[in-house]
Amino acid sequence: MALYLKPQKMKLFAMLMLRCAFIMHLSSLFQNGTLATLKELQTSYRELKGMREEFNTFIIEVELELIKQLK
Repeated sequence: MALYLKPQKMKLFAMLMLRCAFIMHLSSLFQNGTLATLKELQTSYRELKGMREEFNTFIIEVELELIKQLK
């Protein structure tokens, strides 16, 4: 039995994952007592954006597979 989440719930899950990754990144910076440079923040943003795009692609693939299985 496959787990099916509605698109709204999947988007919410993706946003929560990105938010958690961002919070972990910031807490790491604060614990080390260092501030990230603008270049590091841009790199981190690109990585998070890439994660988001990969996750969105994954969600679409799962939705398509579920639609195929339901037919």
